[in-house]
Amino acid sequence: MLQEFLNNNLLPITDESHFEKLKKASDDLAKKIAKNKENILSYTLLAIDPDVPLDNPIIEEVKELITTKYWNTFSNNSKDTPVTFIRAVMLEALEIVSKETKEACLIWLTARNIQKHFKLIDKEKVLITNFLLSLGKEIEDKAAESWSLPSDSKLQKSSVEIKELTGITIDLATLQKRLTHASGPTDEAGTVPIQDPTTVWPNSGASWVHQFVPKVAKSITDIINKALLEQGKVLVANQTQILDTVNKLLIQTQSEILERNKLLQMRTQLLWWKESCYSNSLNQSYRGQPNGLLQILLANDYSSFVPVIYPTSADYFLKETHRILVEEENKKVKISEILKQIELSSSNLKIIFPEPKIESGRISLLSYIKGFIWNKYTTKQFRSLVGFSDTSEIALSEFVLWLFHDFQSFKISNSK
Repeated sequence: MLQEFLNNNLLPITDESHFEKLKKASDDLAKKIAKNKENILSYTLLAIDPDVPLDNPIIEEVKELITTKYWNTFSNNSKDTPVTFIRAVMLEALEIVSKETKEACLIWLTARNIQKHFKLIDKEKVLITNFLLSLGKEIEDKAAESWSLPSDSKLQKSSVEIKELTGITIDLATLQKRLTHASGPTDEAGTVPIQDPTTVWPNSGASWVHQFVPKVAKSITDIINKALLEQGKVLVANQTQILDTVNKLLIQTQSEILERNKLLQMRTQLLWWKESCYSNSLNQSYRGQPNGLLQILLANDYSSFVPVIYPTSADYFLKETHRILVEEENKKVKISEILKQIELSSSNLKIIFPEPKIESGRISLLSYIKGFIWNKYTTKQFRSLVGFSDTSEIALSEFVLWLFHDFQSFKISNSK
C-alpha cells in the first residue's frame, strides 16, 4: 500500500530513504497488531477514514513510532499531510497481516460496510477499494471451496510400490557344506570342518545315524529359515506400505464424510431457522419485533450458525430471511432513528448482551450498540466513536448485514 500511495502521488516523498523509513515502521507496526486481533479491527477503522483526527490516541501512537524509531524529522517532512502518511503506514501494516486468512477476513468484514460512509475520494478511494476487494475475493475463493458439497470425491489417488521377492533362494553351497559336515569327520579332501562334524562314518551303524539325523535336520532347517526370514522382511515391508496407504485413505474418507455431514447439518439448521422465524437468543418469534431489535436478533442468531469464513451467498440468505419479515427492507432510515428503536428495546437486548466495558478510540457499530443499550455511550458520541454521523441514512437490509459482519468480526477477534 505504501508503494501504491507513492505511485499515485499521495505521499509527497522525494527522498528514497524516507520511504524506507516508513516501510520499516510499517513492518514494526504489523508485528504489533498481529499479536492481538482486536488491534486489527480498530486499526482498520482508522486507516480507511481520511477524516480521522491527528490527536486520536492510535494515530498519535503510530506517529510516535515513526518519529522516535525511524524518522525524527517526520513532522517537518510530512508538511500538511501527516495523517495521510500515518494512515498509509497503517494500511501497509494491515496488508502485511492480511497474508493470514483470518486476519484478512477480519479486515474485510470490518471495513466492507463502513468504508462507503467515509469521505474517500479519487485515487485514495480506488486504492482502498481495490485492497478491500482483493481481500474479499480471497475470502470468497476459500469459502467457496470449504462450503461446496463436492460431486466427486476429493480423495487423492494413492499407489503402493510392492517389492518383488527376487534374489531370495536357498544357499546351495552352504547347505552342501553343512551336509558334508553332518556325514562324517572330514570332507572329501580330508579337511576337518569348522562346524562340529559327525565323529564317525556311516559304516559305524547306529552311532552314525544318531549323530547324522539331528545334524542334517538342523542344517536344512537353518538354511531354509534364513531364506524365509529374508522373504518375511520383504513381505512385512509390503504389508506396512499397504496398511499405511489404506489407513490414509480411510482417514481421508472419514474426514470427507464428516465435512459433508457438517455442511448438510448447517444448511438444514439454516433452512429450519428461516422457516421457523424463531429467535434462539430471545426465545421469541421474529414476527412482531420492532425494527432495530429485529435486525440485531437476526444478525446475532445467524452468526451463531455461520462459520467465520463464508461465501457471499450466505449474505444473500440473510437478506432473504430479513425480506420475509420486513416489508420496506430497502427504505433508507437515519441511523439516529434506528438507535431510538434500539433504546426502546434495551431491556430485551440486555438479556442477550452482558454489560460491556467502555472502549476507547474507534469502535465497530456493534460495539457501540452494545455499549449504547447499557448507557455506556450516548448518541452524541456516535460520530467520534463509530466514525460517521448518525444522521446518515441506511437501508434496513444493509443494517442487518452490517451487524452480521460485525458479529463475525467479533468471533475472529476473540479467537486464538
